[in-house]
Amino acid sequence: AGVLVARTMHVKQGRFDEVSASRVSEAEYIERISRLEPKAGDVIFTREAPVGEAFVIPIGMRICLGQRVMLLRPNKDVLNPDYLVAQVYSGAVSQKIKLLTGGTTNPHLNVAEVRKLELPLPPVVEQEAIIRSLVGADARLDSEQETLAKLQQLKRGLSHDLLTGRVRVRV
Repeated sequence: AGVLVARTMHVKQGRFDEVSASRVSEAEYIERISRLEPKAGDVIFTREAPVGEAFVIPIGMRICLGQRVMLLRPNKDVLNPDYLVAQVYSGAVSQKIKLLTGGTTNPHLNVAEVRKLELPLPPVVEQEAIIRSLVGADARLDSEQETLAKLQQLKRGLSHDLLTGRVRVRV
């Protein structure tokens, strides 16, 4: 029970794991949002352990920030939040993050370093077209992975039947 807390361990590959996420009381939530309340369309970005994970807060999610994360509120007239997250995972931005954090025993980014990250910034209409393409590719990938999991389960079942002698093999 309680309000969700965005902690680094629950942000992975552009998604937030609500099921295993930490929660705080309503009073703690009010205290944590005193400077700025996260809202739908904001991006939560991890600065440490792991560095460079992000997700867009969906409509209806009440969440506050934990340690080692920061809130990014893009101007939607210039930057689509989903495009921003896609860029966090893109080659250029992720390589820059690796360059900034590589070689350290405790990789992290400070707020100033995050502010200096440069993004390619096409018009918003083009950003939205890019996001539609990525969403389609992700949906196809999810579907293919689901099919693969079903086929692997079927293979395990058939192998079990053959190895236990439940099904005889004809020569």
